[in-house]
Amino acid sequence: MSTPGRFVWYDLMTTDLEGAKSFYAALLGWTYNDFDMGEMGPYPMIRTGDLDIGGMVAVADPAGGPSRWIAYVTVDDIETAAARAAAAGGTVRVPPTPIPTVGHFAELADPQGAVISAFVSAKEAMPEPEGRLPIGAVCWNELLTTDPAAAVAFYRSVFGWGHGTMDMGPAGAYHLFKRDGKDVAGMMQMPPDAAAPPLWMPYFLVADVDASFAKALSLGAMPFVKPADIPEVGRFAVLGDPTGASFALFKDAKS
Repeated sequence: MSTPGRFVWYDLMTTDLEGAKSFYAALLGWTYNDFDMGEMGPYPMIRTGDLDIGGMVAVADPAGGPSRWIAYVTVDDIETAAARAAAAGGTVRVPPTPIPTVGHFAELADPQGAVISAFVSAKEAMPEPEGRLPIGAVCWNELLTTDPAAAVAFYRSVFGWGHGTMDMGPAGAYHLFKRDGKDVAGMMQMPPDAAAPPLWMPYFLVADVDASFAKALSLGAMPFVKPADIPEVGRFAVLGDPTGASFALFKDAKS
């Protein structure tokens, strides 16, 4: 079983499976290996470099909004995680469910509506990637929320994460979720006029944020935040894919 509190997998719930496959392959160089899910149809597993990072699921009318990314975070016990989520004011959108030969998951929404999945592997501990991540891999996860204080309490209860903050000057505080003293994810207060509901957003590693941003636009993506620098951290941009799933591009300042 995996150490609790780790991000280990990502699913894209998409209203256009073939379009999504083409979009991300062109933008990030992903390849796919279709896994037969029986009545559910094909499940394209995403591969970048020598790393499997997630999959794609076709949805005709996704509950709660447009296409979206859902991250999977490890827990000790799936039933306990779901119970803790409900007790902390969240919603169990999909109850603890087995994935044959893989493990168990439960899809959760925090009290503000951001969706994330708890996961227990049926196999031995999933190893953490070693060395530099390949281009196209998820290098960071960020929660955009309307209530950071409530989110801290919820994720501490469900995943055992600690909390810290980083002063971003005029932009205010940037919140950090911590696991074993290390930063595991970030969190930002959504502006009052934000059009999207609270959500978790993956950051994908690229070699050139500006070039990838332009490429994404040419492929039909929607620009949310133009390329910008985070002092001493790196450069990023935020987009929505052609069916509305939000994601960010990132390059480390040291690379």
